Amino acid sequence: MNVGKIIWGLILVFVGMVLLLENLGMISFSWHVLWKFWPVFFILMGVNMAFGKSKSLLSAAITVLIVILTLVFIVYQASHSRERGYLNFRFNDWDDDTVATDLFSGGKLSEPYAATTKKAVLRISGAATNYTLTDTTSNLFDADIKQHDGSYALEKKHHDSVDILDFRMRGGNNKSDVEGKRSNKVNLYLNVKPIWNIETTVGAGETNFDLSPFKIDTLTLKGDATRCNVKLGLLASSSTILIEEGIAKAAIKVPQNSACRLYVTGGLLKQNPSEFTKQPDGTYTSNGYSANKNRRINIYLKGDLAKFDIKRY
Repeated sequence: MNVGKIIWGLILVFVGMVLLLENLGMISFSWHVLWKFWPVFFILMGVNMAFGKSKSLLSAAITVLIVILTLVFIVYQASHSRERGYLNFRFNDWDDDTVATDLFSGGKLSEPYAATTKKAVLRISGAATNYTLTDTTSNLFDADIKQHDGSYALEKKHHDSVDILDFRMRGGNNKSDVEGKRSNKVNLYLNVKPIWNIETTVGAGETNFDLSPFKIDTLTLKGDATRCNVKLGLLASSSTILIEEGIAKAAIKVPQNSACRLYVTGGLLKQNPSEFTKQPDGTYTSNGYSANKNRRINIYLKGDLAKFDIKRY
């Protein structure tokens, strides 16, 4: 009995199964971490030396068992099944202040709040996901995830008094169900104390943000065939909103007593916003914008939007 052929046959079966499951979207396999398992070759060489010349069925069974257990261990460490729902923590060597946390099934991701955090940056990226932000948390960031496809990761960097959070979707088919029944759903929660800079890059999804409880410095909305509904407050001295080309629909609510200015670049506004006056420079301003030097909201539209609506509340 050729033990070497058994070992290499099992390895080929292992690689084929991993590729198949990954193509079907059932697992997300981190191929870049395989280098960490180089001692496995010594294990396989040792098994071959110990049992390679034996012709007994017991030796073959022991060989198969050791190889299977070794490969299962690699799969457990380097792949993340959506059905398992466990957390995997990684620490990046290049930045001692960076911690990455991956969530591979529906559940919750959190980042604790530190009193030294004065400003925070949140970057959101994903596809076929409905993101909702309507409530606060005592943590810096919380995310409740209900998913049907792909996986999510949260990475944190800290620089001076600024926390930088990257919340992104990994994998997935980037397609949203027409009726939204199969879209991933993520409820987000932020701490009210920091000044926030938020950037979203969402494809074939939807964002519903009530940002009135938060101090928003900048909000950038990017995406492809994405619907955005945003409600702004007046807790920051001024706020800047950037809406990039590719957003299918954007509905913005601003406070009635806010001083708001609308800039349109690289496209035409299909309909003049109500309660706004068009200026000679092509911008649109709310009543009393020039007199109100504080609590200003500046909105920049880049490119043609299929539908844009701005209302005061």
